[in-house]
Amino acid sequence: MSCHHGRLYFGYMVCPADVDSVTRRWFGAVWRYHDGVRAPVAYWIEETEEEVLGAWKGSAWYEESMLLFTPYPVHEVFQIVQRHLTTEE
Repeated sequence: MSCHHGRLYFGYMVCPADVDSVTRRWFGAVWRYHDGVRAPVAYWIEETEEEVLGAWKGSAWYEESMLLFTPYPVHEVFQIVQRHLTTEE
Protein backbone atom coordinates (compact mmCIF):
# COMPACT_ATOMS: atom_id res chain seq x y z
CA MET A 1 0.00 0.00 0.00
CA SER A 2 1.25 3.47 -0.80
CA CYS A 3 1.59 6.37 1.57
CA HIS A 4 -1.71 8.04 0.55
CA HIS A 5 -3.86 9.11 3.48
CA GLY A 6 -7.37 7.70 3.70
CA ARG A 7 -9.47 5.54 1.43
CA LEU A 8 -9.83 6.61 -2.20
CA TYR A 9 -13.07 6.58 -4.16
CA PHE A 10 -13.90 6.76 -7.87
CA GLY A 11 -17.12 7.79 -9.51
CA TYR A 12 -18.23 8.95 -12.96
CA MET A 13 -21.19 10.58 -14.65
CA VAL A 14 -22.31 12.56 -17.68
CA CYS A 15 -21.05 16.14 -17.31
CA PRO A 16 -24.04 18.10 -15.97
CA ALA A 17 -23.65 20.81 -18.64
CA ASP A 18 -23.99 18.12 -21.32
CA VAL A 19 -27.13 16.34 -20.07
CA ASP A 20 -29.40 18.02 -22.63
CA SER A 21 -26.73 18.27 -25.31
CA VAL A 22 -26.41 16.12 -28.41
CA THR A 23 -22.74 15.49 -27.60
CA ARG A 24 -22.18 14.29 -24.08
CA ARG A 25 -18.89 14.24 -22.24
CA TRP A 26 -18.17 12.09 -19.20
CA PHE A 27 -16.57 13.20 -15.96
CA GLY A 28 -14.73 10.77 -13.71
CA ALA A 29 -12.83 11.52 -10.53
CA VAL A 30 -10.85 9.97 -7.72
CA TRP A 31 -11.23 11.60 -4.32
CA ARG A 32 -10.66 11.09 -0.64
CA TYR A 33 -12.27 12.63 2.40
CA HIS A 34 -10.20 15.28 4.15
CA ASP A 35 -11.69 16.70 7.35
CA GLY A 36 -15.12 15.48 6.25
CA VAL A 37 -14.90 17.18 2.83
CA ARG A 38 -14.44 15.44 -0.53
CA ALA A 39 -10.98 16.31 -1.82
CA PRO A 40 -10.37 15.57 -5.54
CA VAL A 41 -7.14 13.68 -6.23
CA ALA A 42 -7.50 13.24 -10.01
CA TYR A 43 -10.19 13.75 -12.62
CA TRP A 44 -10.86 13.13 -16.30
CA ILE A 45 -13.29 14.54 -18.85
CA GLU A 46 -13.69 12.24 -21.84
CA GLU A 47 -15.95 11.82 -24.85
CA THR A 48 -17.34 8.42 -23.85
CA GLU A 49 -18.09 6.41 -20.74
CA GLU A 50 -15.57 3.79 -21.92
CA GLU A 51 -12.83 6.43 -22.25
CA VAL A 52 -13.37 7.82 -18.75
CA LEU A 53 -13.33 4.30 -17.30
CA GLY A 54 -10.20 3.52 -19.35
CA ALA A 55 -8.46 6.65 -18.05
CA TRP A 56 -9.21 5.60 -14.47
CA LYS A 57 -8.17 1.98 -15.06
CA GLY A 58 -4.90 3.16 -16.60
CA SER A 59 -4.15 5.54 -13.74
CA ALA A 60 -2.02 5.09 -10.65
CA TRP A 61 -5.22 5.39 -8.58
CA TYR A 62 -7.05 2.37 -10.07
CA GLU A 63 -5.73 -0.28 -7.69
CA GLU A 64 -6.29 1.93 -4.66
CA SER A 65 -9.73 3.40 -5.30
CA MET A 66 -13.18 1.94 -4.79
CA LEU A 67 -15.87 2.46 -7.46
CA LEU A 68 -19.01 4.12 -6.11
CA PHE A 69 -22.30 3.88 -7.98
CA THR A 70 -24.02 6.57 -5.89
CA PRO A 71 -24.34 9.72 -8.04
CA TYR A 72 -24.22 12.41 -5.33
CA PRO A 73 -20.54 12.12 -4.29
CA VAL A 74 -19.11 12.40 -7.82
CA HIS A 75 -21.50 15.26 -8.60
CA GLU A 76 -20.17 17.13 -5.56
CA VAL A 77 -16.58 16.44 -6.68
CA PHE A 78 -17.48 17.79 -10.14
CA GLN A 79 -18.73 21.01 -8.52
CA ILE A 80 -15.50 21.33 -6.50
CA VAL A 81 -13.36 20.87 -9.64
CA GLN A 82 -15.55 23.29 -11.60
CA ARG A 83 -15.22 25.97 -8.89
CA HIS A 84 -11.45 25.48 -8.82
CA LEU A 85 -11.17 25.79 -12.60
CA THR A 86 -13.37 28.90 -12.60
CA THR A 87 -11.18 30.65 -10.01
CA GLU A 88 -8.05 29.87 -12.07
CA GLU A 89 -9.39 31.64 -15.18
